[in-house]
Amino acid sequence: MRLRRTALAAALFALPFAAHAFPITYIGAEVQIDYDPDTFSFAGASDFGDFGGPMSMPLAPGDFTVTTTDNRAEIRFNGTLSATDSATGESDPLFQAVGTYSAAFAFMAQPGYLITGYRIRTTGTYDIEVPGEVGGTLGSVPGGFFAASGSAGFGTPFSTTLLIAGATAPSLTGDFFAFANVTQVQTGTVDDPTRPIFGDFVPDDPLCTDEFTCSGTRPIIGYEQLPVFQTDLGSASINIETLSIEAVTRPVPEPQTWAMLAAGLGVAGAAARRRRR
Repeated sequence: MRLRRTALAAALFALPFAAHAFPITYIGAEVQIDYDPDTFSFAGASDFGDFGGPMSMPLAPGDFTVTTTDNRAEIRFNGTLSATDSATGESDPLFQAVGTYSAAFAFMAQPGYLITGYRIRTTGTYDIEVPGEVGGTLGSVPGGFFAASGSAGFGTPFSTTLLIAGATAPSLTGDFFAFANVTQVQTGTVDDPTRPIFGDFVPDDPLCTDEFTCSGTRPIIGYEQLPVFQTDLGSASINIETLSIEAVTRPVPEPQTWAMLAAGLGVAGAAARRRRR
């Protein structure tokens, strides 16, 4: 059963950065993007080699970069935002390693354009040694942005895109997790000496055929089998490389365009009435 470290996640969201950065505005052809680096909060978690459970690792502003181009803002983490978890033994407490992210961007449509929605894209890598799993969530989006289980080699890439409708930009707020489990795998069988299997009765006197009146023995010809199990310890890791949000826009006709369209419809309507007379 997964045990989310909710208290840890809440504390990480509340961690402020010591450095101060000024709000930044990007003016593109179709949208204006505003963001304040001081409102960003990112942290990873790992319990590799730590028997006390996951340890949080807040990121400093220098650990990530923000770029804006066209209608899109992208955060690149340069290999610093990850969650890793390993099962250290059968007594492992089986806590997930949970990382968090929180970033807000404000989008404003430029004159002549209308924002109809947003594309949120996440890229990264992961690896899983069964039993284990990784995944991530985004706000209240059902199902999260990514989930994987089953064996995956180191550095397996993933890329997911979510389309969210609406003019208001959703906050890039959520978490991602790595979960290493413990299971028992049957590796074979062994003889159970307490459960012998006996063969046919063998009388001491070969001329005696009644086993109820003759002395003799039943030889042991084998033993019942017991399954042999081996403890299988899993590990998992997920690394978030980029988070991006892109405004989906469409052009809005200018007033004169609407006037020309209305005039055209009026002319077409008048012509249709004349044809009906």
